[in-house]
Amino acid sequence: MASLSTDEIEVLCHNLVYQVAYAYYDSPYILILKLLINVGVCPELKAAEMLGINPADLRRYCGVLQSHRLIKRYSNKERVNPDDRAFFRRGGGPMPADGQPRLKEVAYWYIDYREFANVTKYKLAMIHKGIEEATKHQIGQRGYRCPLCGKTFDALQVPNLMDPATGLLYCDQCGTAVDEHDPNENGPNTHGGDEKLTRFNNETQPIRDALKAIEGITVPSVNIIAWIAQNVKQAPLPGQAAAEEENKKKYQVVIGDEGDERERIEKARLAEAQRTQNALPVWHTHSTVTGSATSLGIDASGQTPSNVADKQKEIQDKATDHQRGLADYYANLVEDEDEDEEDQSVALNKVDMPVKVEQVDTPSGGGMVIDGGDEDDGDMEETETPAAAPETNQVMVMVAGKPKPFDEVTTEDEAYLMTPEEREAYEEIMMAM
Repeated sequence: MASLSTDEIEVLCHNLVYQVAYAYYDSPYILILKLLINVGVCPELKAAEMLGINPADLRRYCGVLQSHRLIKRYSNKERVNPDDRAFFRRGGGPMPADGQPRLKEVAYWYIDYREFANVTKYKLAMIHKGIEEATKHQIGQRGYRCPLCGKTFDALQVPNLMDPATGLLYCDQCGTAVDEHDPNENGPNTHGGDEKLTRFNNETQPIRDALKAIEGITVPSVNIIAWIAQNVKQAPLPGQAAAEEENKKKYQVVIGDEGDERERIEKARLAEAQRTQNALPVWHTHSTVTGSATSLGIDASGQTPSNVADKQKEIQDKATDHQRGLADYYANLVEDEDEDEEDQSVALNKVDMPVKVEQVDTPSGGGMVIDGGDEDDGDMEETETPAAAPETNQVMVMVAGKPKPFDEVTTEDEAYLMTPEEREAYEEIMMAM
């Protein structure tokens, strides 16, 4: 089906309204529907003036069409100018002495063609279904009648009337063969259900053709709120007219691309505020166990899984370098201590007073006691217990410039003692572990 213009679609919708109006409604309703087709959205008082009838009568006729869901009504609160004396004479209340605007309720009537088409389809389907059900009910009432005595029998009595020898139905009162009987033959429905359904299809053929013409196209619908905002002018509030007149006098001169730059900055600021507002919580974007980014975190940051893996590898490399630096620091510290001990032993050997070193059994399993004495007190025996080197496998972090085991770092150390660089290294180690 070729695409239709807006004017062509409106003509098809108007044709549907005309067909329904002339088929089922009287002259007052036809005139109201014609008015709404030509005018569109129309205030109630204006429609009454154009039709030359009382607003109460117009409201009664429109109420019938509204109950059939063919037209719609919308009430809008509008400000009335204090100088509108006609409104107050029609019953709008006493005129305000302070010049303040009053509010009035204005009714607007209009046709929503999309709902009009749907309601028409539904009503035709319901009428068709009712005729079919009535026809089935009439067929179910058919029975048998004795031509001699006139007694009638329904379908449930057939087994009692049948003669097994002949296979015919006989009256149980006079024994005469009965005939089929339709109780509606001489009644008001002399034409039967099939003829009634045929007549209905013939009467509604123009309406069904109009519905087929708009089938498959977008039927226009009325946005009454937008229409009122564009077409209804309300009385201004006190001081509003002067403010609008003052705003008209203001102007702005933009030289070069300054306006575009401001617009770009404003758009960037709004986009950043929107991203911040829509940001997911950290427990959704990162694992609470390993600290790595989850699938939601990857999607939210716009990164690919390979970029996330590279970032995690970089953090682990930084943590490994930090641990290696701590291990080298403690190795150098042990070497310095060994050099200090050698210097101390050399200094002791240069002392004139002989020093006697005796091995003493101590509860700790060994030790050395140094005692001053004469040269002939015996040979000097020296036994030293090697000092335990610091355990380099323990992960160490720096707290206030001093190394500290990772497991012994407290919340107070992290919050108050660590520098920003130490805290960053501590968090990287925590995420890598």
